Amino acid sequence: MSEFNEKLCDEKHNGIKEKLQVIDKRLDNHSDEIKKTNTEVQDLKEVLIEVKELNKRMIDNSNNNTTVKASNKAMWGVIIASFLTSASSVIVVLVK
Repeated sequence: MSEFNEKLCDEKHNGIKEKLQVIDKRLDNHSDEIKKTNTEVQDLKEVLIEVKELNKRMIDNSNNNTTVKASNKAMWGVIIASFLTSASSVIVVLVK
């Protein structure tokens, strides 16, 4: 039979407490990153809504001007590329 070793139990208990503290710090860091990422995503959504509204006004004011339509399409290409780049950054942060 193994006999009770109080010192060994205390050492193991303290080791477990230290590991849990490290895990808690990591979770806090991840939580902060998620909050930051959610804020960035919300900001991107708001910018996208503003751009859509601006684009709609430009189209409404263009009176079927084909140059403006082509410019709008080019602008949307840049916006979508920027949004995808930002979204991939957000995904990378979430995966970490």
